[in-house]
Amino acid sequence: MLCLLCQQDYHCDFSLPHFLARQPDRADLLCPDCLAAFSLLTGPVCAGCGRSFAKGPFCADCCYWQRKGAPNLQHRALYHYNEQMKVYMAAYKFQGDYRLALVFRKELTAFVRRLKRHYQANLVLPIPVSPTRYQQRGFHQVAGLLAPGLRQQGLVVAQEPLQPQSALTRAARLASAQPFAIAENWQPHLKGQRILLVDDVYTTGRTLQHAAACVLAAGAQAVFSCSLAR
Repeated sequence: MLCLLCQQDYHCDFSLPHFLARQPDRADLLCPDCLAAFSLLTGPVCAGCGRSFAKGPFCADCCYWQRKGAPNLQHRALYHYNEQMKVYMAAYKFQGDYRLALVFRKELTAFVRRLKRHYQANLVLPIPVSPTRYQQRGFHQVAGLLAPGLRQQGLVVAQEPLQPQSALTRAARLASAQPFAIAENWQPHLKGQRILLVDDVYTTGRTLQHAAACVLAAGAQAVFSCSLAR
């Protein structure tokens, strides 16, 4: 087998169920060394953004958002955004290798469903991709990481960013304007609901704060969030 990240050959034993269902497992896509380089986010975390944090309930970033009057998202993530995750995201999002969505789809879907039950959320909304980015990539990178039943498109990008988030400095991200709007005919579905937002990577939290403000303004009762990496 050829690893989709390091491009090295490795031995992989196909299981009969995966072969018959034609559903490759993560071990069918990445070599053991690449898989081992991802780092699960475990241990004490910030009560707000979910980053590794052991100094008591909120980190400096969340204190900043609290001073700004932003909602506490109670964000949780599966993995650290380490060097290996950066390599993965570059290949998946920026080089457009959609096969890599399968590496984390089962795990992230199970994580989202578990949080949905925990927060008693009624709806799961992936962070949307702009029309320009969709044309460039050919797919919705957050929705691709989730099972089809969790891909509701209740949010849209109403204002195209001049630059991708990855190209912005931290200060520029924090100062960015609200890019989101409620999708057509979706506002009645949001009133009084508990919403779980899903993103691929939590960096400064600005994207999710914008999305949370948008759904709360539409009448949502509460909003929570999660991501693959933090």
